[in-house]
Amino acid sequence: MHAAIDTFLCHNKADKDWVRSLAERIEAETLDEEGKQRKLKVFFDEWDIDVGENAVNRMNDGLTKARYLIVVMSPEFFSSGWTNFEWTHVVSLDPAGAQKRIIPILLRDSSDDGSRLSLPAPFRALNHIDFRDKRKFETKFQRLLRRIRGLPPQRGRTLAPRYSGGTPAVVVDTEPAAWEPDPVRDLLLGNLFQVFRIPTKITCATTECRELTEVWKAAPGAESCILRKERVYAFADLRQEACLLNAVIEPNSIKEEFVRDWLLDADKQLWLIELLNRSLSSHLSKLAIKRDRKGRFFFRPSKDGGTRLWKNGKDPGREVAAKKIVPASGK
Repeated sequence: MHAAIDTFLCHNKADKDWVRSLAERIEAETLDEEGKQRKLKVFFDEWDIDVGENAVNRMNDGLTKARYLIVVMSPEFFSSGWTNFEWTHVVSLDPAGAQKRIIPILLRDSSDDGSRLSLPAPFRALNHIDFRDKRKFETKFQRLLRRIRGLPPQRGRTLAPRYSGGTPAVVVDTEPAAWEPDPVRDLLLGNLFQVFRIPTKITCATTECRELTEVWKAAPGAESCILRKERVYAFADLRQEACLLNAVIEPNSIKEEFVRDWLLDADKQLWLIELLNRSLSSHLSKLAIKRDRKGRFFFRPSKDGGTRLWKNGKDPGREVAAKKIVPASGK
């Protein structure tokens, strides 16, 4: 019995390396968001057409069985006879695109030889996923993944209503008074960390500890965590034997929760912030930075109690902490 094929990757050899990486990313995911169903499967010629096989028959078989045809569009794609064979096969079966089998993605609109992308008629009316900006790959990949999983496009954030539910709207005149300074866009320098991404999952388990001091005492050096409702919550995977928090939890009670669900819960939003702060504080402590009881961060002296120098990239090093001596005693 042949395994189900979720997508057929239709591409030109000029984009082979990029498409191979995309195929690997797709097959690393599952058919559902929870990771409980089977892994996704793609038809990629390098992997699915063996030496000595009839390439045309294998491609025709893959096109017939695949749920979707991912078309990786570039100038070279539409000038190739092989790719023309692949996409016209699907278009001929569904000229109006009612079955929505084709998933067009735009990889490049120009080539090294100066040729530009020109879309044939079937693709001019199809909404595509734009992968041209490498910095937005993850966002676009998530959109592609939802399409393969048969999920609708993700909607925006769930916000609390401002002018609904019987509460009268309050209109505030935001026009600045004549005597006020003109609003000017300016660059603000600060010492805040830029957050690029956060963990997607949190594991938790029941514990007999009621204070974090009990956790640190029973498991010195354990991973960052918080205690809520007689359970330990951590970004660390409590299912791993190497996890030090195993010393304070009930192994049979381990559960997994998703950060996206916490963000939709007002209470758990605060839990998440505390867990992130504790994780950051723990990480900074390993970088010779310590946090005091008021939440302020400062550099610690060197291990021998002397001056500590700090260097950022190619900048010259500078003194950030030094041993203080009381003049009267000399200590």
